Amino acid sequence: METGTVKWFNSTKGYGFITQANGNDLFVHTSGINGYIDEGDTVEFEIGDGQKGPCAINVKKFNLVFNQFFIFQIIKKGR
Repeated sequence: METGTVKWFNSTKGYGFITQANGNDLFVHTSGINGYIDEGDTVEFEIGDGQKGPCAINVKKFNLVFNQFFIFQIIKKGR
């Protein structure tokens, strides 16, 4: 999974853009979103093939609390 930030998203038009960690923008369509996203949200996603090039798919908000817990459990098991 990749992470990025929602640059802008227009729910009326059904699309927007996510800024990837490397600074590149990636198109996102409402059909590739799980749940609800808004401008400025940190999201996780996969990169798929769209009609005009790469696009974000399986997009969901990045849940920092869950991910911190998950990472803690991995570290704890390593001890």
